[in-house]
This record gives sequence, C-alpha cells and structure tokens, in this order.
Amino acid sequence: MRITEGPSTRIAQAITNYVLAWPRGTRQALNCVARTCHDALAKLPHDHCARFLAHKQAEAYALLGEKEAFLNTWDTYRHYFGSNLSKQEFFPDTHLLADIPAMAHTLRQGSSAQYRKLLRELRWRRATGGSYPDIPWWAILLFLWGILQLVRAVVDAQ
Repeated sequence: MRITEGPSTRIAQAITNYVLAWPRGTRQALNCVARTCHDALAKLPHDHCARFLAHKQAEAYALLGEKEAFLNTWDTYRHYFGSNLSKQEFFPDTHLLADIPAMAHTLRQGSSAQYRKLLRELRWRRATGGSYPDIPWWAILLFLWGILQLVRAVVDAQ
C-alpha cells in the first residue's frame, strides 16, 4: 500500500493492514474486525481506506449474525456503498462492493430467505476465495452420501 502524507493517513493504512491480518474463521476475529473498523471510522479522518473499512465492518456484522449492527453500518456509511472505486482506493475484497448493498437491500425489503442466501454466498467466498457454486443442495448431499459409501467400503475391506 502506498503511504501518502499525513499521520492520520498512515494510521488508517496501518489499521487496514491490521484488519487484513486477522484470521478469517473465528468469531473472535470477526468481533475484533468489527470493533476496529467501527473505531477507525468514528475517530479518524476518512481517506482512501475508509470505504474498505466500512465494507469490512458490514461484512463482519453480517457474518456474526448482527443484522441491526449491519444495517446501522449501512445507514451510517451509505455513501461508501454501491459506487465505483477511485484509482487510489485500496480494496482487495472487490466482491464486497456488490455483496454488501445487495444484502442490505434484501434485508430492508424484509426478504429473509434472500438475505440468508446472500450470506451463504458470502461465507462460501470467504472460505474458498471463489464464487458460490450453482449446485442444488440435494446434489451436494448425494455427493457426500457417495463419499461416505466409498469410505465405508474401504473400511470394510480392511
């Protein structure tokens, strides 16, 4: 990340690197990311890292299941969501640019099923780094059942 002039910019960039360094899987990490982003956005002047921090805060609240905090983040930093990035903005998780607004809109419209679907897709992207597969749930269960049968056959053969 390129460091520009000003101590507050350096602090925001350090916080961004801190947020990126947290492991992805734990609830403790998500809580820390949400608190860190909240504090940074509340106390520091907003620079080219602020959009990323707002998206990461919203993502953390969504993954924690805190819908009210997610919507509060959406309402407070609405101007950061749904617009194009400038060249100087740091934003490695570009899928969040579409995911967070879509989740907020479905939640505002009261579509819990659609929100849960988008949340599953977000979790999948975080776990695999790829897009959500368009495979029906029953096909996944059938595949897992087949693997289980294969493992049983191997164990029984020994």
